[in-house]
Amino acid sequence: MNKKTKAFVWTVGLLAMIGVTFAVVYNYYYNKASRKEIKYAKTQLAKQSYYQAMLGVGRAIYYKKKNPDAYFIWGQIEIEQHQNYPQAAYCMTKAIDYANQPNAAMFYLRGKCYYKMKEYKKAVADLQKATQQGGQADSLGYYLKASKTKL
Repeated sequence: MNKKTKAFVWTVGLLAMIGVTFAVVYNYYYNKASRKEIKYAKTQLAKQSYYQAMLGVGRAIYYKKKNPDAYFIWGQIEIEQHQNYPQAAYCMTKAIDYANQPNAAMFYLRGKCYYKMKEYKKAVADLQKATQQGGQADSLGYYLKASKTKL
C-alpha cells in the first residue's frame, strides 16, 4: 500500500469512528429527553391537564419517533378528553407495534375503542389478549362480555 492509500484508509476509519460515536451520543441524549417528556406527560395526564400532556407527548415523539409510551398516553388523551375512539385505536396500535412487550392495558384500551366503534370481533380479540396478560379491571370483563353478545 502506498502512502496515499494508507492515509485514505486511516481517514475513512477515523470518520467512521466519529460517526459511530456521534450516533451513540445522539441516541443516548434523545432517548433521555424522550423519557423526560413521557414523565412530564404522565404527570400532566394525572392532573387532567390534557393540553400540557399532549405537548409532552409531541416532544417525546420528536425525540423518539417509535416511542410506545408516547402513543399510549396520546391514546389515553383521545379517550378521556375527546372520546375520539378511531384516533385512540390508532395510537394504541402504534403503542403495541412499537413496544417490545405490549401490556394488558394497551390491548384493553384498544379493545375498548373497538367496542365503542362497534367492531366487536376486533374488540373480543384484544380484550381476550388483555385477559391472557393478566388484565383484571372490572370493565375489562364488562366489555369482553358485551362484545361477545353483540357478535
